[in-house]
Amino acid sequence: MLPNILSVAEEYQLTIEPKSLNRREVLCKCPFCLADTNRKGKYYLSLNVQDQVFKCWYCKESGGVFRFMAKLSGKTEAEVIAERRKERGQKGTYKPHPAEELTTAQLRLMGYRSKPNWYELRKRDKGYFKRTLENLWVDWQDFLDLQRRHAFQTLLMGIKVGKYSQALAHIEKKSKEIGYNLLPDVFKVYGSEKRPDWAEDAQILVNETYENMPHRKVETAIA
Repeated sequence: MLPNILSVAEEYQLTIEPKSLNRREVLCKCPFCLADTNRKGKYYLSLNVQDQVFKCWYCKESGGVFRFMAKLSGKTEAEVIAERRKERGQKGTYKPHPAEELTTAQLRLMGYRSKPNWYELRKRDKGYFKRTLENLWVDWQDFLDLQRRHAFQTLLMGIKVGKYSQALAHIEKKSKEIGYNLLPDVFKVYGSEKRPDWAEDAQILVNETYENMPHRKVETAIA
C-alpha cells in the first residue's frame, strides 16, 4: 500500500487549506516554488488523496507520493522506497528487480505517465508483474543506449571545436537529469581500440558537421 500523501504533507508541516481537507483534491502552499507564500487564499499545490499524486499548478512540479517524499526530504526516490520497504519488514524477504528502483522522473523521460504500484501488481498477478518488469527494463536499457550515443557525439563535437569542458558539463547535466552517470560509458567507448559501428558513424557525422560549419568555410577561403 502506498503512503498517504496527506499524512506526508502533515508530517512536513505544509500549510493546508482547511476547507479542502474532506475533498479528493487537498490544497496546500507549495514548498517547492513558494509562489503562494504570503499570498492570502492562494494554494497552488494540489494533493490527490485517492491516487496519491501531487501537482503544483504554478511551477508544474508533480509526481507520485514517493517523489513527493523524496523532494521534501532531500533524498532520492530510490532511498525513500528502500526505507519504506525496510519499515514494512520487507528487507531480506524480497529482492526488488532493478526496474522497480527506477524513479518517476526516469519513467517519464521514457514516456511513461506514472510509476506502477509494484507491490499491488505483484500481489495481484505475478506473471504479469514479471513481464511488466522485464519489458520496462528493456525500455530503460534502450533509453540509456540512446543517451550514451548522444553523449558520445556531444563529446566528439566538443573536442572537435575546442569546447571539451563545455561538452563534459553538458553530459554531466544530462546524467543528473536521467539519474545515470554517462561519462564512464562514453570514455570507455572513446578510448576503445575498436569502437562499435554506431560510434564510428557518430565520428563521421561530427566530422562532416564540422566541415560544413560557416567558420570552416571562411577558414578554407582564407587558406
